[in-house]
Amino acid sequence: MGTKELGVNELIEIVKEIDLQTFSEIIELCASYENEE
Repeated sequence: MGTKELGVNELIEIVKEIDLQTFSEIIELCASYENEE
């Protein structure tokens, strides 16, 4: 269980770092798809 919790914490940290960079990119992609439609 201990190792699993550490893995989850690491994933959360990675998601936070990625989220800051990709969140805006995802919004732009969604906006572009909406514009195409």
